[in-house]
Amino acid sequence: MPGGVGWLVTEPFKPILINGRVYGRGASDDKGGVTALILLAKRIGELREFDGCVEFSFTPDEEVGGFTGVNYLLGSITRPDYAVVAEPTGLGVVWVGSMGMVQLDVVIRGVPAHASQSQLGVNAFEDGVKVAYAIITGLKGGIEGRSYMGERAVMTLGGFVKGGLSRNIVPDYFSFSIDRRLLPNEDVNESIREIMDYIEEIRGKFSVRSAVDVYVINTIDAALNREDSMLVKGLVKAIGDVVHLSPKLMISRTPVDTRYFQRSGTDAVTYGPGDISSAHGPDEYISVDDIIKASEVYLRLIDIMLNDRTMPH
Repeated sequence: MPGGVGWLVTEPFKPILINGRVYGRGASDDKGGVTALILLAKRIGELREFDGCVEFSFTPDEEVGGFTGVNYLLGSITRPDYAVVAEPTGLGVVWVGSMGMVQLDVVIRGVPAHASQSQLGVNAFEDGVKVAYAIITGLKGGIEGRSYMGERAVMTLGGFVKGGLSRNIVPDYFSFSIDRRLLPNEDVNESIREIMDYIEEIRGKFSVRSAVDVYVINTIDAALNREDSMLVKGLVKAIGDVVHLSPKLMISRTPVDTRYFQRSGTDAVTYGPGDISSAHGPDEYISVDDIIKASEVYLRLIDIMLNDRTMPH
């Protein structure tokens, strides 16, 4: 993750401790979580007796999909019974699932002509604007009205736009991107089909003469832990015992590595110190006290899962 601009407290890669907060790039996402796990490992090593197995993994690639990180790791180890991924949820929130993603490029191909003879061409830009406008006014609102566990589906158009060669040429090419965030009860293929069918439907209605093609650039399935999760039950108890909070069970708005564990059948959640709204921005920070408390929650969770008679072993 690059340092970025707009920092006031310190430079991105010169961490500084001020009033109990560590500022610096990655402080919240995810050096705070890594530090909490290291503290946990130290605490476990100091115990006189410990009858259980706890494995720690530190993998890269989460920001770009996790395919060569956790995904690769799970193909190389024995599947764990439980997993906690230490992303910055905050001490009072547990992510039991994550939203999925569909990224598309809508490509419009027209016919070029000299601008003085525009009637001889087919303007890909104008047709592309019609398609984008139709999606914004006729499809986006319905999609973003859907919700699950307090989160709503999202559709973003135009993150990437390309087209045109010169001011005096009728553009024969125009493209724009669609980023669609999926709820756990939505299917990737159905979401793609919904957009494609809608574009085909509105072509005649809006007199689109250009050819319109939709290309799938990237997809990630949404994920959700199973309803009978004993890990969630244990973590809620651990948070209550240590932090004295009744945590909110939510889904992450972005895909997280936890989904790989959940898909493999592991009872897995996301929980860690830090504020996700601070991540990737200027003056990213994390509270030292939150790191320590998170490590204590993890230790209490392990004790509950291994020794609480109400939990299966």
